[in-house]
Amino acid sequence: MRKLIFVLLLVFVKGLSQGVLPVSRYKVHQVNQVNQPVLDVISTGSTFAYSLRKLRSSYTGYAIRIRNINNNSTADIFFDKNDGVSNISNAVIVTPGTSPYSVGQTVPLSTFRKTSNLSVEIWYNQNVSGFNAIQNTVANQPFLDFSAGSGFLPALLFSGTNSANSRFLVVQGNISEICPGGLGSFLLVTKPTANAVQGSFGYINSSTNWRWSFHFNWNDGNLYFDAAELCCQGNRNLNNNANLNLWKQYSFVRDATTKSVRTNTIARMNNSSSIQATSSPGFGFGIGIYMENSAPGNITGYQGAISEVIMFEKALSNQEIIPLEHNQMDYWKIY
Repeated sequence: MRKLIFVLLLVFVKGLSQGVLPVSRYKVHQVNQVNQPVLDVISTGSTFAYSLRKLRSSYTGYAIRIRNINNNSTADIFFDKNDGVSNISNAVIVTPGTSPYSVGQTVPLSTFRKTSNLSVEIWYNQNVSGFNAIQNTVANQPFLDFSAGSGFLPALLFSGTNSANSRFLVVQGNISEICPGGLGSFLLVTKPTANAVQGSFGYINSSTNWRWSFHFNWNDGNLYFDAAELCCQGNRNLNNNANLNLWKQYSFVRDATTKSVRTNTIARMNNSSSIQATSSPGFGFGIGIYMENSAPGNITGYQGAISEVIMFEKALSNQEIIPLEHNQMDYWKIY
């Protein structure tokens, strides 16, 4: 009986050392990875990274520049103590407008806001490069809402009925730098709110019809992805009508020969492209509308809300992209 007990105990201890403990350590690592800022999860640098939360633990800059639409004062907004944008964030006055504040004064965002609506002039890039997303035209600035996002978190609201009154931001960089060689991975947290003839994101060279752009959702409920190629090649769309008015995480990846789309980590399109990825000269990348050369396209802008957008200048592998997708879904409470 003693021998039997000793043998069973030895088998149990050996099983723990070879199986249970490594699995437990792996699970803890995964949880920590999900809870840390998303750009700390990956060593590959991003071209641009915009969010209403802090994306890198070492980032010390502003989140956004906003405008109080009642008095035309503007302020740069820091992340709050919880690394998000909220009423307890600090606002540093940039222009006083007709407000009682002075340039450089710091006040709580709730004080700066009072009862006014807020629009966004700059969405600051949390990468070390430039490439801030800017909108200087007041009528085209998206609105900031503190609870319109998934899980009642903050979001930017985009709308419009034509290119003149659509709300959008423009990435301040050349498309050849944003997507070198045409390769790239575009990750965002968004809720489309209409099926319409809309140009949602990206860039189009109108003289050659080369594109790195998106239509979603188009009036047929489809999502169209034309990347690093002349439009309009095959294997470019999928139906996204079921996700209308739902918050989801989307990933768009263009490698040398393939375009892929993922929603909440699920592969929805992985098609060979009709032509190999190429690059194009040009300025700007639209967030909320596609840029056509150096101006917004003659099309309605995006109808929806966005909380986070990140672009990598390479095609991320599944091993690289899956932790980022889980991180975005976990923080923004997307299921």
